[in-house]
Amino acid sequence: MKIQASLFCRFSACLLFAGLYAQAQELLLPLKYNAAERPGLQDKGFRRNFDKACDGGLIYNAFVSEGLQPSACLEEDGAVTVVIENGVAPYSFQLSSPLGISLGSGAVTTPQYTFGSLPSGPYFITASDNNGNSLQIRYELDDIDIPPIKRQNWEATKRNAFCNTLGSLRKIFDTDVSINYRLYNSSGTLVHNYATQSALAANLQPGVYYLRSNREGEKCYAYYILDIIEEPTISLPFTEDFSTSWIYPDRNVWIDDLALVNDTYAQNPLSIGVVTLDGLNQYGQPYAPVPSGNDLIDGIGDVLTSRPMCLDDAGLQLGDTLFLSFFYQPEGFGDFPNPGDSLVMEAYIPRVRDSIYYVTNYIDGYHIKYDDDAFNTGANVDINIAVPAGDMISFDEDTYVFYIDNSGNSIYLDFTNPNATLTYVNDTIIPIIEEFTVAVKDTTWVPQWSIDGLSASLTPDFEPIVVKIADTSSFYNGFRFRFRNRATISGNNDHWNIDYIQANTQLPSLYPLLQDVAFIEPAPAMLTRYQSMPWSHFYPYIDAELAQAGNVPLKVRNNDSGPANRTLIHTINDVCSGTEIYQYNAGTADVLGSIEGIETTDVVFIKDDIANALLSNSSIFSGKDTVILENIWQLNVSLGSTELNYNNDTIYQYQQFANYFAYDDGSAEKAYGLYGTGAQLAYQFMFNHPDTLRALQINFVNMNANVSNHEFTIKVWRHINVDTETGLPSTSPIPDELLYEEETVNMPRYLNQINGFWTYTLSQPLPIEDDTIYVGIEQRFEDLLNIGFDRNHNASGKLFYNTGGQWLGSIYDGALMLRPVVGSALPDGNLNVGIEEPATDSPAQTLTLYPNPADDQLQLRFNNPTTDNYNCMAQVYDFSGRLVIAETLANNSIGVAHLPSGIYLVRLVTLNGEQIAVAKFVKQ
Repeated sequence: MKIQASLFCRFSACLLFAGLYAQAQELLLPLKYNAAERPGLQDKGFRRNFDKACDGGLIYNAFVSEGLQPSACLEEDGAVTVVIENGVAPYSFQLSSPLGISLGSGAVTTPQYTFGSLPSGPYFITASDNNGNSLQIRYELDDIDIPPIKRQNWEATKRNAFCNTLGSLRKIFDTDVSINYRLYNSSGTLVHNYATQSALAANLQPGVYYLRSNREGEKCYAYYILDIIEEPTISLPFTEDFSTSWIYPDRNVWIDDLALVNDTYAQNPLSIGVVTLDGLNQYGQPYAPVPSGNDLIDGIGDVLTSRPMCLDDAGLQLGDTLFLSFFYQPEGFGDFPNPGDSLVMEAYIPRVRDSIYYVTNYIDGYHIKYDDDAFNTGANVDINIAVPAGDMISFDEDTYVFYIDNSGNSIYLDFTNPNATLTYVNDTIIPIIEEFTVAVKDTTWVPQWSIDGLSASLTPDFEPIVVKIADTSSFYNGFRFRFRNRATISGNNDHWNIDYIQANTQLPSLYPLLQDVAFIEPAPAMLTRYQSMPWSHFYPYIDAELAQAGNVPLKVRNNDSGPANRTLIHTINDVCSGTEIYQYNAGTADVLGSIEGIETTDVVFIKDDIANALLSNSSIFSGKDTVILENIWQLNVSLGSTELNYNNDTIYQYQQFANYFAYDDGSAEKAYGLYGTGAQLAYQFMFNHPDTLRALQINFVNMNANVSNHEFTIKVWRHINVDTETGLPSTSPIPDELLYEEETVNMPRYLNQINGFWTYTLSQPLPIEDDTIYVGIEQRFEDLLNIGFDRNHNASGKLFYNTGGQWLGSIYDGALMLRPVVGSALPDGNLNVGIEEPATDSPAQTLTLYPNPADDQLQLRFNNPTTDNYNCMAQVYDFSGRLVIAETLANNSIGVAHLPSGIYLVRLVTLNGEQIAVAKFVKQ
């Protein structure tokens, strides 16, 4: 809970830096941790995915560019054309079908191939290149004289396998009663004939299936390929210490991704990585942003919800107890929760209630109303649901589905949750009457534990909590738990850190002691001055730029009661080539010794050996502008050990070399700003050889107030009148020497992505002959512009500001997220492509993506029936704003198997580029 936005900024500065406010018109504000991308989950540690950087921004892709339907039923003159993007010749294309068709292209030199002489059918196409890249594409080739299958309706009735229950697929009610449907598995074996069997195909094993439809007595067919998957669940015993995911919670364990997994907010956590709940959403933006001067808004912030547990299958019964335990810490290195803020842990508990429904006829179908809170709507409601005759409608996304049968005489209600967390009332046919009552087995979130905020800033040690669940009604297949926080949701406020969540039918005898030795902080960088720099400024000057030989501090914690011995292995890999560059095994000669409590353990960093290893592998780096070195630090523990968790024994540090200099690591814990019209900041950078300054990258953060209409000017100085040692005006004054002032006035710009750096290209490239320059800005408005500030790396001796006619050194420890871009000319085109989410003018223009999350194939449903898919294109952007897929929509599906795990945006556009609709999906 925070005070007025504009007052809060000033008041915070006065509180934290009393006596300095009048002189130092620079301020530091809270901000959520940022990160560049969502990585693929690994077995151990925060291992990141750099495929995009290594491939020069190009991702291998394959798609169907055109499908030609057979000219008539039973004809075999259809065709499918497949295109490979960003591959290496020669290429090969393979096509197969459960209908017994198998075709291959052999090795071809062109990245496009057409399979012809095809009948209608379901097809699976594999497109490969010479680099070992391979993608499988699904394609349904329909006959021309039968309507396509309404895949969105079948997806709504599909139930995946869950716990001990296999999957199922219910036939939709179709206005065309002459159409028959059959379900086949991927081998072409008939699984269910809806024409002669029941409307429900049950006991479906996880796998690939396809539907075939035709009119009675005709041999014109339409197809739809679908998946029955096994819904993710978590098993007992369960342990989550957030050491194997980064930024976003592990999707195999957690349903949502609103809370933040990080390794910077907690003080002395149990192990590397915690999850933090605050006032920002999964994109690093406030849940309820407000203009400067407005009151801030309090409300529910982040939610962290577990995947379901199969407690019935696990055999829990009367007399058993489920123990849910975790450790929590308010504030940490963030913002302390105030009184009125809170952290709550809840469980999903069943209940049975009567729900009363009212059905009334109307010209096109029926209205369904209910006056009840049986479906967790939050309050008693009165909602009208319009159901067209002969169709279906899904309400509240995953709660229940209504159907009107084709005769219009009854309503079918399906209360099965598609996430299969709980089955309510199934297979209920209800005649249309004025009123009917259904007993619904519902579930609700019941608080199990909570704690209020703090009266003052205080960061205690992590506190252990145990919640006992002994109610047998909770021991069902679908039990879940979740954490929520109440906070000021107009900014990065009121932090709660959670670590080491466990679930089991019993607690360890020594709880809260844990038999686990773990890293608890990230490893330091390899460089002496920068977090990142151009390879050409590093490699020839490796002796000066590589961190000095000696000890590297690594923070390790022993969570048990007795001492523990560990040794260390340090490995360096070139990420892009996969080559191991260096390994040092400390063995018994450099044993870390008896670790007790929390220790900072110094380990040997052998500079000369590392430098020699890098220099001896010069062929790997020849001609490269981008190099990424992966440092792996691993605690050595025998496999026979009784260690509770091996995942947190490994940490990764990535040393990136690109076309910019950076003192920051790309993650902003705070926001930096200057007050005053004409205020200037200057950031010192040192070059190892002459170069050309091309641009500045600045991480402007939209915090409480959007200042995108506030102008500033980019400046570059050869030197400024300041003593860089003391941060005070020079005792031997030398006038500022300005090298460059951008003629074009700029304004703060925000990329709609986590950790968005906006690239401000100089109108004239600036040759740099000096070894030291100062880059910065001069603002033309009084208000703070809010630039990201990294508190984990200190470059305060390089940052200077001028608000009253003289230069002073910054009083804040940290690194401003402003980077000079150097080297060769930047590529043409827009360098600032973020994820745009423009509001649509019509609510009918809705793009639905499923399954979501997706593994290999993403289906698109656009609810404007006048849109011709053949005149549309789907564009997929990753969360850095880079276009990764662009293909014509010939079949309402996109292959996404090759994409790294993360969040993506799909834009549906016309062939002339006009946007039609937009939606997000998660790639697992």
